[in-house]
Amino acid sequence: MTFEIIPAIDLLDGQCVRLLQGDFRQCKVYEQDAAGLATRYSAEGARWLHVVDLAASRDGENADIGPLLDLLDAAPQSVQTGGGVRNAADIGVRLDHGADRVVVGSVSIN
Repeated sequence: MTFEIIPAIDLLDGQCVRLLQGDFRQCKVYEQDAAGLATRYSAEGARWLHVVDLAASRDGENADIGPLLDLLDAAPQSVQTGGGVRNAADIGVRLDHGADRVVVGSVSIN
């Protein structure tokens, strides 16, 4: 059996974070340079990267999408991204900046 490990980055305010049980008040920053982390994952052999834009997911809009777009522009590997994707324009801007896959949540199909 073969499998592929896909590293994930949760992006909030341009930083790589982990939320404790989804609580934005309990947020641990583990990397300030998301593009640098993506490059390191690629150097370790990761062909894909999964990125969630937590700010867009939390706020329901893409007001601060810059850090995500910067990461998409810089990532050397294929990227699938989600978080805050609610319409075709949200999908389009991610694809325009190099996303290979866009994950659409259930809110988008209601």
